[in-house]
Amino acid sequence: MSKVEFSVKIYGNTIEIIPSEPVKDNSIYDITFTDVKARLKEKRLEEVCTEVYTKMSPSYCSLESVNSLIDSIDLEDERILYYIKEASRYTEYISGKNFDEANVPFNVHQFVKFRATHDAILKLFIEKASEAGRSGKMGELEFRMSDCIDSLKDLLDYLKGESDKWESKVLSGITT
Repeated sequence: MSKVEFSVKIYGNTIEIIPSEPVKDNSIYDITFTDVKARLKEKRLEEVCTEVYTKMSPSYCSLESVNSLIDSIDLEDERILYYIKEASRYTEYISGKNFDEANVPFNVHQFVKFRATHDAILKLFIEKASEAGRSGKMGELEFRMSDCIDSLKDLLDYLKGESDKWESKVLSGITT
């Protein structure tokens, strides 16, 4: 991690941080404020930290496109954005082309959407597989992790099929 030179402007209760160089895509910037004091100096915070994620690039589909398929599954946006970037990079590799993010062909968008979703769910599946033998009861509710694993497996199979279908259309250059 490297430090970034910056300047600061303060407008009332707003702080504007202005990097001396343009921010880079595919980056995480950590911003830390130390010894933060209230105006009346009665209250103070030792340290305030936040992370700022920049645009993942390339990105041939949106976070909303992936979430439209799996919005009921709680996955971190940062994880999904990473898989969108990786699926977009793979698309460039297999097609031998870079695409204009403002005008992505339909077949490319669909492939990236299904590939990124598959990869995100695959990661979740691997995490949940370690809990496969667990079961229990909470009040009236009973659960078995094997049911969750079976459902994820069915979803993975569907996503893989769709991803493969759209990958073949990317490879053949079909845009509809």
